[in-house]
Amino acid sequence: MANGSPAFGRYRPRADRAGYEPWALQVVEFSGDRVTGITAFRDTARLFPLLGLPDHVDEGA
Repeated sequence: MANGSPAFGRYRPRADRAGYEPWALQVVEFSGDRVTGITAFRDTARLFPLLGLPDHVDEGA
């Protein structure tokens, strides 16, 4: 959760292909049962640690 909305971390392949690195924090906004917005935050160095998200994901995870 981020600011009271569901959120998840997105990762992209690392340049050296040794797993994945943070790409964006996606925050999904709802009104009732409908998605009303999806916002991507790219300040992963600051935001991922605040939300307990890993700074990398190993290959095959």
